[in-house]
Amino acid sequence: MELLDLFVAIQKAWSRETSADSEHWSTENPAWGQCAATALVVQDFLGGKLMRMNLSSSQYPEVAAMRSHYFNRVPMKFGNPEDVDFTKSQFQDQNEYSKLRRSAIMIPREYLLPENPLAGQLKFKARYKALSLEVARILSNNSPVFENPIYKDRLALALESNCAKGK
Repeated sequence: MELLDLFVAIQKAWSRETSADSEHWSTENPAWGQCAATALVVQDFLGGKLMRMNLSSSQYPEVAAMRSHYFNRVPMKFGNPEDVDFTKSQFQDQNEYSKLRRSAIMIPREYLLPENPLAGQLKFKARYKALSLEVARILSNNSPVFENPIYKDRLALALESNCAKGK
């Protein structure tokens, strides 16, 4: 999987329905509210670690209101990890983004996808599944298999699995 191919597919898959803040999401800022679901999709394809940064100290109220931001640390050439953040464009002030990113901590996948999700986490899980399915459809070049309800159901179940082979 080429990083650029995955990035393009994810960008095409973003929508108001996959954003954590659909009220403020726009085509001018399509990455808005997409970070957690996007980070999980990137991990599905590239492996690596999930990273979380605290946004509460942001000088921008709309950024601070999001509370946190997620990105990936993935193994790249020669096994050296590299930070990959497909959604950093949602931050208008990249200097502040860089400062906030220094406080990032590694989190387990279960932090975003707990076994017994609460109501808000169920909404997130639905957004993640929608983004995952759309990215898979785009990467398959619109394979007709995505029209098959049984395939879509089984793929959705695989996405819920903690088994790497299931994904």
